[in-house]
Amino acid sequence: SEFGAGTMPDWAWTLLIVAALTLLAYLGVQVSTRFQLAMALISLTVLTIFFIYVIVKLGGANSARAFNPSSAADGWSGIFLGVLYGVLLFVGFETSANLAEETPNPRREIPFAVMFTAALALGYFVLATYVEIAGFHFDMKQIVAAAGGPVFALGSPASAGGYGAVWLRRVLELVVLFDMLAVLMGIFVSASRGIFGMARDRRLPAPLARVDPGRGTPVVAIGALSALCVVFVLLDQFFPGLWALPKTPHYFAMFAWGSTFGAFSMVIVYLLMCVGALRRPQGGGALLPVASVVGILITAGALFGSVYKVTAPTIWAPWISLIWLGIGIVVTTLTLGRRPAAT
Repeated sequence: SEFGAGTMPDWAWTLLIVAALTLLAYLGVQVSTRFQLAMALISLTVLTIFFIYVIVKLGGANSARAFNPSSAADGWSGIFLGVLYGVLLFVGFETSANLAEETPNPRREIPFAVMFTAALALGYFVLATYVEIAGFHFDMKQIVAAAGGPVFALGSPASAGGYGAVWLRRVLELVVLFDMLAVLMGIFVSASRGIFGMARDRRLPAPLARVDPGRGTPVVAIGALSALCVVFVLLDQFFPGLWALPKTPHYFAMFAWGSTFGAFSMVIVYLLMCVGALRRPQGGGALLPVASVVGILITAGALFGSVYKVTAPTIWAPWISLIWLGIGIVVTTLTLGRRPAAT
């Protein structure tokens, strides 16, 4: 669209990406994670340079008020909504654990991957968020107007209110596409390995624990995940009113509903982990209870943010998440003590 060229329909692009993800996941985490890291590092490098460039261009207009809670337009309600997005920005660092069995030295490399990822993300997200606020001169109207693509707005020519040029905006669009592919790859790999792990523990049907005899990758779990992606493409094409939202394309309405379901579910998981950490018998030192309490408060705020001002039909997502949690507890209780489906 940027160059006025003909494009394929959305469903065709989606199926093409699903096919590529399936192949990379099947080849193994060594291949898939290297692809993911290459895409992410290109994006991180270019965007970090751009963010620093915007800060330099702002000069004396830089201000610490972006970090002042009193600057929040909707007060603490708005901050809690922001907390939800803040928590979700970090979702995925813990899925490094899913790759342990395909890692040469997991006891050393997996903890390092988890902590390094969290620390790197912290610095990057603070920098990016500050630039996306200061770059619009701390003006909520400008921020809201550019909410669909704030980085692209900042990279646009000065005549359009940005700090760059047409070529720079196009470069930013390209690296964001790389970043999207990296995120998709990370989700696909971790989800397929998560399905495999649950199937091996017989929380899901045992055939999902089968692995490819040559590569050792969870081929059935990968296939099931690919099939699920195709199902959602078909639902979007043939049932366009299923997740309908006013003045919103159906595929985006599906994304809004799915992300609300996923966000609420992940925050519940994090909340329960923080509560469980309070009862940990040993290890962690004196900081563990403090970290647990802080985590409980943050995730509780995020839960509030996930339902605050959410309208139907999206508001049904948290309720379905709670029903799904109840089903999971029942299944787990009924399947305790069964032999693993695979070794």
